[in-house]
This record gives sequence, C-alpha cells and structure tokens, in this order.
Amino acid sequence: MTEITQPAVNYPDVLHMPPRDALQLGVEGQDREANQTRLVIAERIVGEADAATDRAYASAHWMNGPDVPQPRIAQALAAHGGDMAQAVQDPRIVEGVRDQLGYRPQWEDVYDYEDDMIPSGQHLFNQLEVDDRALGEVRTAINELRAGVCVEPIDEQHLLAAAGVEPRSGLGVAEARAVSHGKGAAAERLDFATADPTTARRPDDAPSL
Repeated sequence: MTEITQPAVNYPDVLHMPPRDALQLGVEGQDREANQTRLVIAERIVGEADAATDRAYASAHWMNGPDVPQPRIAQALAAHGGDMAQAVQDPRIVEGVRDQLGYRPQWEDVYDYEDDMIPSGQHLFNQLEVDDRALGEVRTAINELRAGVCVEPIDEQHLLAAAGVEPRSGLGVAEARAVSHGKGAAAERLDFATADPTTARRPDDAPSL
C-alpha cells in the first residue's frame, strides 16, 4: 500500500518546499501505485496554479503582466505520470530547483543614466548567470534528486541550457554583472516602446523542451 507521509500538498505551499519534498509530494515509493498517487496530486497542484495565473491576468493592469510563480517540479511530475525517475530528467526540474532555492529570475528596471528617475526598460536578471556559487548549489540539489531515484548526474550542457545560462568568458561574466544591477545599465534591456510581448519570455512561461 502506498504511504503518504504528509498532509495534502497544495499550491502555493509546494513552492516553498525543499526540492526533494516537492518531488515526492508526500508519497513514498516508485511503484505504479505510488506514481499514480503522486500524479493525481501533481495534476491538482498544476490545476490550482493555472487557476491562480488566470485570476492574476484577469485583474492585471494592461501594462503590467503578472509574475506568477509556477510549480515547475509538479509540472514535470504531471508530464511524466508521477514517475520521479522520469521527471528529474525534465528541464522543468532544473527551473523548479532553481526557483525553490530562491534564484528565480526577476525583472529589474534599467536606467540609461545615473540621475534618471524613470526607467528606460527592463532586464531579466538571472543570478545563475553571474553567481557560480548559486549555480553550484542548484547543480548539487539537482544531482541529489537524481541520485535519490537512481539517475546519473546531470550533463553540464543540459544544466546550463535549462537554467537559462549561456557559457561565458570571464569578460562576459563581468559584463553581465554590470548590466544586471543599478542605474546606467542600458544594455540587454527590454524597451517598453518596442518590445514584442509575444516573444518576451517571463519566468512563469512554459519552458522550452
């Protein structure tokens, strides 16, 4: 009989769980019954998140799209029938672990000049692009999840792609840090007047698989 080790998990509670708990969803085991039980919970959580997103968009101002955190790990479980060994190989697990550990990309205002009072655009700041320690923390957490379900460590290329990190030289990292913080960072911005809303990707968008 499948053992459920904690009360029913809901959205947004799952967003604040340690990655391992978010993967198990309170269900022990990897047999068919455990996977099915985990699938039902994951699908419910995804449904709750979708409803929350719909409500946020319905009440949002037309110039300010809502930024609704998504249960990426639950999405991966739902896509793979509640099977943890399959789910940990889904790119959404990388995004989910990143978010669970507090590194979800954030939109930041960008100013052309130090004394500007009004931002000229926005930049999507991904801390993993400029912080090797944070990237290492995410890598370790993912590999712990994979080891727990007998899956080999993640390939570095797949990790970087799923985390939205492009391989950079030392100079590239320095430039990214300069762009990411403070006024006077005009490069890599999303201009309000010219941005195409159909191509601008926000953190809550579906991942590219």
